[in-house]
This record gives sequence, C-alpha cells and structure tokens, in this order.
Amino acid sequence: MKRLPILAKVLLVVFCLSVVLSAQNAGSVVNGRLIIPKVAEAPEIDGELDADWNFPQVGLFTISGDNMPDGVDDCSAWFKMAWNEDGIYIFVNVVDDTIVGHANSWRADNVEFFFDGGNTKSEEMTETDVQWRWVALEDTLALCWNSGANLRPSDYELAWQETAKGYALELALPIEGMTKGDAPIIESLVQGDEIGFEIQVADNDSATGNDYSIRWWTDFGEAYVNPSYWGTLVLGGPSKMLQIPQVEYAPDIDGVLDDDWTDAAVPEITMTVLISESEYEDDVYGFSEDISSAYRAAWNEDGFYF
Repeated sequence: MKRLPILAKVLLVVFCLSVVLSAQNAGSVVNGRLIIPKVAEAPEIDGELDADWNFPQVGLFTISGDNMPDGVDDCSAWFKMAWNEDGIYIFVNVVDDTIVGHANSWRADNVEFFFDGGNTKSEEMTETDVQWRWVALEDTLALCWNSGANLRPSDYELAWQETAKGYALELALPIEGMTKGDAPIIESLVQGDEIGFEIQVADNDSATGNDYSIRWWTDFGEAYVNPSYWGTLVLGGPSKMLQIPQVEYAPDIDGVLDDDWTDAAVPEITMTVLISESEYEDDVYGFSEDISSAYRAAWNEDGFYF
C-alpha cells in the first residue's frame, strides 16, 4: 500500500470529522447524553430489525446482581431509539439462553423503560416520572407494571418475538398515550429537548427469581424509585449515517478516477447544497452553478480512501 503524504492525511482527518459532525451524532452517546435520531415516519412495528432502524445500536453495560455469571455470557442486550413529533420508537434485542417467567413480574425475564419528561433528576418519582415493565410470557410480551402511569394497550404498539438467541421487542409510544394521572408526561417532542431515560433488562434463570440486571446508564439498583440515577436522552436531528464499501486493495493514489474505483463498484456520493435560498438571492456565494462536487469513499483494514 502506498503511503499518503502528510497533507493528504491531515485533509483526510478533517474530512472524516466533518462527516461525523454533519451527522449530528444521531444515535450516539455524547458527553453522557444519548442523542436519538429523528425519523420522518414511524417504523413498522413488527419485531423485525429492518431498514427503518439503519442507525447505531446502544449497548447495555452496567450490571448488578449477586448471581452474575462470569463474563456475562448468559444475557446481553442492545437497543435503538428514534423519535418524531408523534412519539418515541424503541427496538431492543436481548440475548438470553433461557426465557423464564415468574409470578412476580419483577423476578421474571423483563425489559423496563424509565422516562422523566422534565428531566428533573428528582430523587423521588414525580408526576413526570414513569416506569414501564414488559414481561416475557410464553408467546407474547405483557405490560405488567405501570408505576402509576395510564398506559393501556391501545396507547402503544408492540411487537415481540423469540429469536435464535433470545428475544426482540419493537415498541411505539405515541405522545398522546404517555400520561400519568390526567397530566402528560411529555408535553411535546421538539428537536433539542432533553428527557430523563433509562432502560433495564433483567435475567431470571432460577426458580428463586431475578439473577441480575443490565442497564444503559446507572449501576444503582434503586433506579425504580430514584430518577436522579437515570441518564439523559436528547431529541436529535435526522440520522445521516454514511455507509462506505470495503475494498480488497488500496486504489492507486494518482488523482485519476480509474478502474480501482469503478471496478470495485464504489458509488459516487453527491454533496448536497446546505445553504439557504436567501443566501443565493443575496449572491453571497455567487452562482449556484459555480461550484458543485461529488466524492467516493472506501476502506479496508489498512485505512480510508477518498
């Protein structure tokens, strides 16, 4: 592989940073805040991880429980979230070798969501704080705990299915259904808003009940009564994930669009206009036809190529 000149390396780093920043970090955790992307339309709630969810997944890593197995191979999970003005959408994938129920829902295999519409980080549950628990029951997933919130089956849409390694659930929470008492938990969904949030997956492999639980944010077991332990999610902009193909060999760096690019089927990506029409009308940037650009990008184990 040819070595890139130092200037080319600097330009490459600057370009990569600009791509990351243009994505508005949607679907990633920045400074402890989970930024979730905005979607134009709600995903189809069918329990399938389809193209509607084509943005990064978030792992659950914090662990608690006396019977936690070595290596945490028994149970793991990740989730994806999105939003629009109509509601919040969640997809959760759980790896669990044995799905077990229990008479007490908190001791069964379950998935819990915690929302604080005001992101107050209060040390006790208030009118904007809710906890919802869905429990695996044979061929369905049932809502078994409301924490005082009025969430009825008609207020949400849920799909659940067993997978080869555990189970998956897909959930749509319309904003009209997210109420507690007579008051809304969240008044409206607006880009840039912050909402208190936590997700917990509990694993039960024994007759005595819950063995351990894994969470996104907190390592305290009192999250169900103390919203100050919850993390923060931010309603971000549209997801803009740039997907580039892998190539077997590095292209010949000679400034020519040759067969190294076209034979490898590396697509051309047009750079879109991001300045307003008023700026064109004011002739700040000159004629719109004066400059345009497109690029191709690829990668392999040795580096990136543009």
